[in-house]
Amino acid sequence: MNANIEPIAPQSVRRHSSFGIAAFIASLVSLCIMLAYLGYVYAYLSQLISWTINLPIVITVVISSGCLLSLSAFILGVIALFQKNRKKVFAFLGIALSLVGFVLAVLCFFSYFLFTGG
Repeated sequence: MNANIEPIAPQSVRRHSSFGIAAFIASLVSLCIMLAYLGYVYAYLSQLISWTINLPIVITVVISSGCLLSLSAFILGVIALFQKNRKKVFAFLGIALSLVGFVLAVLCFFSYFLFTGG
């Protein structure tokens, strides 16, 4: 028997980027906000509900929060792409979903003016 056998060192496991995970979560929250607003507009147009809230304030809060979350998710995703020795799956997902969220924010903004005549 050879007594000089060294144990094999475990391979370094690449972990997911925490910035990428944060980008993914922020983009999902942004998408949920925008889809909830679009659902509200659809329910109004289907005459299932009536506007019972101060709409300009809600539009400002919803669209600005959705845009800010999408922008922050995009920035976090780009930061995660440049991290070394990290998995980048969530970074790509966060960037892609943040762009979709931004497009939905623009759609929400124009839906207010198209359907309310304001």
